[in-house]
Parts: sequence; C-alpha cells; structure tokens
Amino acid sequence: MAIFSAMRRIKPLFYLGLLSFLSLDCVETVISVRLLPDGHYTLRFQSKGDSTDVFDDDFPHPLGDDWTRSVQQQENDGNKVWTLNTHGLFSGSIAFPQGSNSAIDLNHSINVTKTDGWIATHYKLEYRFRGREAFRKYPQFAKQIRGVSSDSTQWISEVLTFIVSAGMDDLQLSVQQAIDPDLAERIKNHIQGYFIHIKEKELFDELSRDFLRNAFGPFLNQLPQDYVESVKGAMAPYEQEWRITSGLADDNIRLYAFLPGVITTHNADAISGDTLKWKFGLEQFLNDDYNIRAASIVYSPRQIQAVILGLTALFLLFLWIIFKTRNKQ
Repeated sequence: MAIFSAMRRIKPLFYLGLLSFLSLDCVETVISVRLLPDGHYTLRFQSKGDSTDVFDDDFPHPLGDDWTRSVQQQENDGNKVWTLNTHGLFSGSIAFPQGSNSAIDLNHSINVTKTDGWIATHYKLEYRFRGREAFRKYPQFAKQIRGVSSDSTQWISEVLTFIVSAGMDDLQLSVQQAIDPDLAERIKNHIQGYFIHIKEKELFDELSRDFLRNAFGPFLNQLPQDYVESVKGAMAPYEQEWRITSGLADDNIRLYAFLPGVITTHNADAISGDTLKWKFGLEQFLNDDYNIRAASIVYSPRQIQAVILGLTALFLLFLWIIFKTRNKQ
C-alpha cells in the first residue's frame, strides 16, 4: 500500500506508532491474581503473540528479583508465536511500571487488603488502569479507536499538532528556552492550520522531510537559532506517549481473579466456578480510569462457635438469675 511506503520515510518514533496502529497485530495478555488466606497473593502476567509485539514497551512485563520470567516459542500455521510469562508472590500494593509514575507509560496498579474481624476475614482486590486521556489530547484519534470516525488519516494532523504544542508548552516553563508568549500562541495556531490543510499524500511527503522546520518556517527569524531542535527534544515524550497508546489498540487483556471464601461484591464480566473474569482493552481506559473491584469473606467456624457458646452461656446465666429471683420471692 502507498501509505506504508510513505510511512517508511517518516521519523522513526512516529512511524512506529503509525505502523503499530495501522497493522494491528493482535497480542493477548492474561493477568491472573490469586489471593491467599494469609493476605499474600500471586500475580502472573502472560502475553502471547508476535515477538515484535510481545516484547515491545506498550505493555511491558515487570522486571526484578521479585519476579520469575520464562519465554516459550512455538509454530502455528508456519508463524512463530511467542509466550512471555512473569509471576511473583506479593502483599499490599504494587504500581506498574515500578519506580515510575509517568503518564507516558501504561500505568496500572493492584491493591489487596485483608481485614480480620470477630467472626470473619474480609478480602478486597482493586486493580486500576489509568486512563490515557485520549479524548482530551487527540479526540479524532480517540474516535477512530472507538470506531465512530470513518476518516482513517484525519487524526494524524491532530496528533502531530498536540505533540508539537505540548513540546512547546514544556519549553515555555524553562527560563532559558521560553519565547514570547504571544509568539508561541501564534506559532501553535499556525501549526494547527498547517497540518490541517495539507492533503493526505502531501502530509506523508512532508513527514518524510524536516517537517518541523518547514512548519516553523515563517517564524524562524524571530526564534533562537536552536529553538526548533529544542522543540524536537521536548516533543519526544509525547511522541512516545502516543506511540504506546496506539500500540495498545490491538491488545486484548483478560484478568482472572481468585478470592478466598464467598464473593460479596464484584464488577466482573463473568464468573466461572470460583473465578472472576474481566475482558477489556484500550477502549475501556482510552480516556478515563478502568477500575476492577472484588471482595470476599471467609467465616471462621471456631470464632462462630465461640460466639454461640458465649451467647448460650449468657442466656443460661440470665435464666438462672431469673430462677433465683423468683425463688427468693
């Protein structure tokens, strides 16, 4: 296709995002959580698909001494299918990616609590995928993901406009690199119109060149000499953020949870035996957070027996007191 031949000439990072979004190679990731009676839990990630997608950074598996990892490869109709498994034993809360709270990465977190009561123990599972805020940043692209837009390329100019504007906004926070605020706004308005009015074929041709310098052309004599290069550097995190979001468009995620005792509340899509099941993908956290919740209770027979015996003893004592009072009368 002509669109792919043009994409090969685009800047590498944005090209990767376009390629991953338009080719849509499916990856299946299964997250399994098993709560144990003592409050610990096992957490397992399994991703299966093409090696390019399984080992990319859209949905990276955690690394570290607390995790055990294995990789398998098998043939399926002449194609190599890779399976990556990662698991560990934990308690409390974990946020992914560990050690980072950047909005660029896919942020998800788990929290497991165990609360001991008089006659029962309560367990609670919460798993959250942070929303990617795509409708705020690039609504046309978000509509394309949701399938409510038939234009397959209009979102490209919108994404580029957001990335460039976000990079410029970051530079405005730097005393050394900030430019006149009115000039910055004029440039951003110009860039928005610049990308919108370029036709599809011309847009891909433009992306194959130094499109940013061309887009800034009318203002170059009003800008510091290295300003365009500074904007390129400031754009990089937002390019990466969009590339990860677009790469998640073809990921199917399943979460299976096993809780001790009797399930008291949940928002699962289905229950099979003692397994709670959720099935979702980027669409569920495309803009807002996607929250998974479940709770269970385990009653203690010994504690219940102790309570019954205690109540029985109090009742018998009450009867004895009444009996003694009547005899005295």
